[in-house]
Amino acid sequence: MSSLEAAIKNNAAEEGRMLHTVDDFNPQGICKTLKSFATLGIPPGDNLIERLTSRAMMTVKEFNPQQVTSLLTSFAMLNLKPKRRLGELLMHRFMETVHHFNETNLADVMWCVTVLGLRKEEQYLKMFEKRAIRVVDSFLPRDLSVLLWSLAKSHVTSKNPLVMALVAESLKKCGQFTAHELADFTWSIATLQYLPATNQDKFLDAVDVSLPKMNVEDLINTAWAVGILQLQPVPPSFSRSFKKASQQVETLTIQQLSVFLLSFMHLNIQPDEAVAYSLTKRIHMMRDQLTSASLFDVVEAISTMDNRPATKIVVDLCDTLIDKTGPCASGDFVRLARSMANLSIAPLPEGLKAYFVRMTKLNLCRFNQDQANSVKWAAAKLQVKLPDNLSGQLLEVSARPRFKASTIATATNAFISVHKTVKEGDAAPKDEGGAVSRLRSNVVKVRRASVPAILPTQSAPASSTPHASSPNSPEGRPGTGELHFGA
Repeated sequence: MSSLEAAIKNNAAEEGRMLHTVDDFNPQGICKTLKSFATLGIPPGDNLIERLTSRAMMTVKEFNPQQVTSLLTSFAMLNLKPKRRLGELLMHRFMETVHHFNETNLADVMWCVTVLGLRKEEQYLKMFEKRAIRVVDSFLPRDLSVLLWSLAKSHVTSKNPLVMALVAESLKKCGQFTAHELADFTWSIATLQYLPATNQDKFLDAVDVSLPKMNVEDLINTAWAVGILQLQPVPPSFSRSFKKASQQVETLTIQQLSVFLLSFMHLNIQPDEAVAYSLTKRIHMMRDQLTSASLFDVVEAISTMDNRPATKIVVDLCDTLIDKTGPCASGDFVRLARSMANLSIAPLPEGLKAYFVRMTKLNLCRFNQDQANSVKWAAAKLQVKLPDNLSGQLLEVSARPRFKASTIATATNAFISVHKTVKEGDAAPKDEGGAVSRLRSNVVKVRRASVPAILPTQSAPASSTPHASSPNSPEGRPGTGELHFGA
């Protein structure tokens, strides 16, 4: 601990004395002061932060790359967003000195800009990309994971040249990543939906070796990512690591619990009885904290388990889902109906039975052939007797012919063509020989014929609750401190 840090920690009057001298601070003094507060996790008072900000704006032209990075990192670690003008000046200073930024400074700056939500101007992004690509083979594993995490959080596309270069370099060096760095890298490429085939086997081997060393949060993020990327074969150490992680379910947030449960489904791994029991019991206790989307996912995930929970747990989860969601879309209802049928909750409690009938009636006109067949099958398995007229209509929809993609495309093109002709006809003064009327009749026919058979898809968890290493840890070593941010 530096003498300044000790003074701040042990003497509250130290901040008052700083106010008298802050106007004489050079960039080094500004950075050192704010870094001391950040290292201790003590936010400076409003007056001091205001004076430090003013002094930084006055001396920004004297900041070198390390000082630009240090100041931004301190703001990020304190979770304080700098004033807009200071943020703009620091970004401009970065662009003026970009060729002097080393690899670690580049990674740290992008991390800070992302975490603080600073505006990324197009010129900044272009200059950053050009500089980073030039030195991409010099990035350390820690820098690669931090950079890719930042880009994934910034919603950069996988077609970005920098993303492709960073992923390629990371796959070459994945055996050198720490467990935490590999977890962040894996989450990032899953979020970016980008993993080239080159070195994929090497990457899976690295994941397999690192899994036992990961904490629960990193393990959950990695499992989610491997499932989303549909990587095969699934590393065998997942099952052992999951069993160990299940002993810590009491410490997990509800979002982490739901993603943990979904990981088994995405990876096509069966939890043993003890793991399944601890997870579902904990989720049942915290079910009121789940969102509607998460409840659909959780019920579906439980339905894929061999070791299923007690019927009461499933019924309570379904009741909570209905209370939170109310009427739901056809795709969501079909997922729920399938899940309940797979769980063999029969006969259904009266509340769930009434909801099943109501949603079938509400979504009848929206069902495609596959969905109608699924609902019909679920009703039979759950012993739900649908009213005769509703049952007949469902049978009619399930027998509806399925259109090929080429048929749908032809019908759609015909509809567009006829629609244009109708618009031209509307602009005409007269309808000679009823031509427009006939065209409108054709439009209605095409409209009825062009209902595509959209198959329901399995939804992924809304987010993976990743976290990124703080670029400069309290001990001064990169990647050892952590700031946690929701995905």
